[in-house]
Amino acid sequence: MAIPAIPRSPRTGLPLIPKGAGRRTGRCDDAAPALLRTGIAQFNSGDYWECHETLEELWRGEPDPVRYLYQGILLAGVGLLHLRRGNRRGALSKLRAAVRRLEPYVPVCMGVDVASLRADLLRLISHLDELDAAAPVALRISMQ
Repeated sequence: MAIPAIPRSPRTGLPLIPKGAGRRTGRCDDAAPALLRTGIAQFNSGDYWECHETLEELWRGEPDPVRYLYQGILLAGVGLLHLRRGNRRGALSKLRAAVRRLEPYVPVCMGVDVASLRADLLRLISHLDELDAAAPVALRISMQ
């Protein structure tokens, strides 16, 4: 399934944040759906492409703003995939987008320790220039 282009501001050229992406949902107290658990297991195994495919299915079918939690995790995985492939610019772009998408869901949403994930992503972003592009990077998402 092709991913549509991200709408950008005609004035600045920066990506536009979708309506609802900046607000927390009441669904954060719900249990994690099976596809979210599967996507997180794939992420934690370093299967970032598979994580993307799983969470894209979940994200696209979800009308509630919790969809941006799913999208944030998806973007983190895509960023790590770019990093694995040596594309630092692409990695930074996706990792920064992930941090923005995940912010409303701190500290925990659907059992996902979003605060820890964001902290790990921010550390990675801040040290990315110091990393050897060939060095493996592994992050894990904690569930409560």
